[in-house]
Amino acid sequence: VQDLLAWRVFMSASPARPQSKGWQHSVAGAVGGSGAVLLLHPFDVIKTRLQVQDGHQGQSLSSYKGSADAARSMLQREGWRVF
Repeated sequence: VQDLLAWRVFMSASPARPQSKGWQHSVAGAVGGSGAVLLLHPFDVIKTRLQVQDGHQGQSLSSYKGSADAARSMLQREGWRVF
């Protein structure tokens, strides 16, 4: 009982925090998620191209020497929209 009373006194003495609204969390999550996709998607495209290349050696697919070469080649051949 004494601990409960002490807790109530402590909580009443601490400054009140403003209550955040649910829509603010939704907007923050949407902005954060969109930013992550826009930033990381080009790297995922490069990674996927390199993975596909490893499984199809000797076929008509482009052969990349590494990540930078893949990005440069893709940009030259297909334009910026490839990312």
